[in-house]
Amino acid sequence: MAKALIERTRCWVVGVDMSQGMRQLAPGYVQSPKFAVVSPPMLDLMIARGFRAELAIAIWVLQHVAQPDVDVGRLQRVLAPGGGVFVANNLRRAVPTDRGWAHDGIDVDGLLERRFVPAWRGALPLEIGGDVLPGASFLGAYRKSE
Repeated sequence: MAKALIERTRCWVVGVDMSQGMRQLAPGYVQSPKFAVVSPPMLDLMIARGFRAELAIAIWVLQHVAQPDVDVGRLQRVLAPGGGVFVANNLRRAVPTDRGWAHDGIDVDGLLERRFVPAWRGALPLEIGGDVLPGASFLGAYRKSE
C-alpha cells in the first residue's frame, strides 16, 4: 500500500510494524526515499518529539493487535488536529493465541468511535469481499478533533 500511495500521490509514508522481519523487507519492496518504516516504540518516540501525520491507515491490523486501545491511542496521538484515519477491520477480533485465533470481545469499532469523530462507516463491497467479508468486516473513516 505504501508503494502505491507514494507512486500515485507523491506523499511521504511512515510504515509502522511490530515485526522486525517486515520492517527489514519493506524498504526493498517500496524502494522510495519517501518511505520509512519504524517499530511502534520508535513511533512513540517520534510522537514525543513532535512528529504528526495528516492521515493514518490501518488495514486488517487492529483486529490482531494485543492491546487495541493502546494502538488506537497511538493513532490518535500521531494525527495532527483534523487528521484522518481510515480503517478496514473484522467486526470480531482475531487475536493469535497458543490455541489459534481467538475473539477477546473487544469492540474495535467502538474504540475508534470513542477516540475519533466518525466521518463514514460502511461495509466492504460485495464485488471485493465476496459473500463472507462484507458481513464480517467494516470500513471506517474517522477524523481527529481540531
